[in-house]
Amino acid sequence: MAVAGLFICTTGLQGLNLGSDESDIVLIGYAVIDLLTNEVLGVQEYLVIPTNCDLNSNFLSDQVKEETRMTEAAIKTSGVGLEKAINLIDGYTRSLGLDPQSVTLVTDGQPPLRQCLHPECSNKDIPLPPQYLRFCDLRKDIARVYGAGQETKFTSIGEMLTFLDIPNSEDTSFFAKDLKDMVNIIQRVIMDGYKFTVVETVQIVLEPGICTKDEEVDSNCVVRARGLPWQSSDQDIAKFFRGLNVAKG
Repeated sequence: MAVAGLFICTTGLQGLNLGSDESDIVLIGYAVIDLLTNEVLGVQEYLVIPTNCDLNSNFLSDQVKEETRMTEAAIKTSGVGLEKAINLIDGYTRSLGLDPQSVTLVTDGQPPLRQCLHPECSNKDIPLPPQYLRFCDLRKDIARVYGAGQETKFTSIGEMLTFLDIPNSEDTSFFAKDLKDMVNIIQRVIMDGYKFTVVETVQIVLEPGICTKDEEVDSNCVVRARGLPWQSSDQDIAKFFRGLNVAKG
């Protein structure tokens, strides 16, 4: 049994705003950890060539340059397409003797999958393997496991490190230091007995249903409707909301 920390960086906004500007993914970090031995089986970073920006310009935001060691030159030289990066991750997982679908992804919050990977793959008609339809939210897990309470909401890897009294990684071998910090947090959680059993799902199919005016709307429901044409088919709507869990009806 294994989990994999999945880290994603785009050309634009990071942190709480990751994915909100619909910027292309330029880095996918992937770290596989054995749940039984708490051993790091392997770590990979994949530079991804963005397709919706001018590669001859400075396409990385200042925030990306400040928070990572990536450069435009490195991406243009060593980057691959997004679909190839996803395939490389699958191949790497198999090289470790693991079935990719048996590995549970762990992300820093909801945005990496729901606001970045799923929307971009949907827009580019890139198929995602089944394992990307379920994940563990590390921020929620830390609050749950260590009794931080429902009112405590971690908003960054740095906040989780501080809460768990884990020092910041000084490893400079990664493009993104946050990936190594994620690994340290995941290993701490496993060491303390948690096996990442609370798994969230990503719906890719809208389900029909009858709604009445007396039904309450879950306070956690969020609607993103900017840019949706007035006359849209069911398929258009489903594609637009890809990554978000939409209630029946």
